[in-house]
Amino acid sequence: MILRIAVDLDAVLGDLVTPILEKINPEYGLNLQYSDIDEWEFCINDMNISKEIAKYLKNPQFVLNLPVWPGALEAMIHLSKQHHVTIATSRPKETENESFRWCAERFSFHKFQNFNGNSKKSLEADILIDDYVRNIDDFVRFDEKNRKSILFQQPWNQKHDEIADLINKNKVICCKSWDEVLFEIENLNF
Repeated sequence: MILRIAVDLDAVLGDLVTPILEKINPEYGLNLQYSDIDEWEFCINDMNISKEIAKYLKNPQFVLNLPVWPGALEAMIHLSKQHHVTIATSRPKETENESFRWCAERFSFHKFQNFNGNSKKSLEADILIDDYVRNIDDFVRFDEKNRKSILFQQPWNQKHDEIADLINKNKVICCKSWDEVLFEIENLNF
């Protein structure tokens, strides 16, 4: 069965947080590690990680130089050979071209769709792979009968009480790596 799979860009295909930490640690005199970012609105003193991310995502050079998440290259090749793959992101309009270029130079996919900060619930997909719990929730609940989602686990999405019912119904599956994602997709029942 050919599935329509939507894949988030940040913290799923690309490592956004490590390069952000490399910039904000010296700027704010911090020593934060990746694992310290245990919520998306993580704050210390005057620093808010989500605001820092929003700022740097408007920088074309920053966007073009993000590292690829481990296993993402191989997984995207595998998925795009068997399914219809859309990269679904919520990047700022200012760097949409650079975001597309970064993806096109690295990954196999069929479509690129930028939601510019809006909900991904209207995606025409059977599966959404994302690290943001609200995107997962919106996507599955929009059409709970026919959709599933994979929560790509990160330190900031470990608290997912709001989707516990969807996890219990096997509408949302939590995965820690691309190997787990591929395994789960191959074993999904629709």
